Amino acid sequence: MMNIQQIRMDLRRNCSFNILLLVLYSHFLGFGQQVKLFVSDPVNAQLCQTAEAGSTLINTGTIDITNATLWLELPIGIEYVPGSVQGASELNISQLNRVQFQVDLLKALDSLKIQLSLSFKCSLLDQINQSISFSNKWAFYSMISADSASSLQPYKIATPFLVIQDVSPISTPTGSKLQRSIQITNSRLGSLESFFFEDHHDPIRIQSTNGNTIIETDQLLNLELTKTDFTKIGDRDSLFERDETIIITEQIEQTSCVVEKIQSKFNAYWSCFQDSCQKYEEYSFIDFF
Repeated sequence: MMNIQQIRMDLRRNCSFNILLLVLYSHFLGFGQQVKLFVSDPVNAQLCQTAEAGSTLINTGTIDITNATLWLELPIGIEYVPGSVQGASELNISQLNRVQFQVDLLKALDSLKIQLSLSFKCSLLDQINQSISFSNKWAFYSMISADSASSLQPYKIATPFLVIQDVSPISTPTGSKLQRSIQITNSRLGSLESFFFEDHHDPIRIQSTNGNTIIETDQLLNLELTKTDFTKIGDRDSLFERDETIIITEQIEQTSCVVEKIQSKFNAYWSCFQDSCQKYEEYSFIDFF
């Protein structure tokens, strides 16, 4: 029969989860199933935010279990938040989607609840767009018992999605001062605490009183929209939520008084954990005649 230390070494290598389970079950087949493991999946998981997850261990036997190991495998793009585990201690977190915890004591005829936080990275967006669901895998092993479990039902991850409405071209006499409105809508279930708007344009003066002005030059306007702006729209809370629309009003002034066409490329985008998530582009122009 395989030595328990060898099993632990195997589990620390980057082997497939299913192969590791076969090794565990073949080793513990003669012991019976003393520990039962139940999975608690994230509720209201959302891209760029954290959510609680965990598992419950039930010792159905009459022997205390000590120095056991709990192993968690997450889909790529979902990561354990270091330092967040309760009910166990961190053993190996060198890969945040394949982590190991130590359970010091699981008393006989008792249960232990493990809770931790997960973060959801921008790299998940393509899978979310394909309506892919996600599942977490857990495995427990000790000197006398082993068990494993996966998500009872694959769970979905909500995400915001910004859309810029069509911006109609404008024709106006040279030397004009004018306003232009750009409507941005969150078209999905996920909410945003902030996002950015950019207007990359041919040389001209464009300003806005919406949001916080990050950059303003004769060729770029960059704004950050935050809760200060979101509390003025929709349900007036601090989030930019599904089907809410915010209007950015630009003040535009041509000082050259020449006949020209000013092109603009609009971007609405958001990011998290230092990664860019989603960007929406739209184009328009002003024809000075």
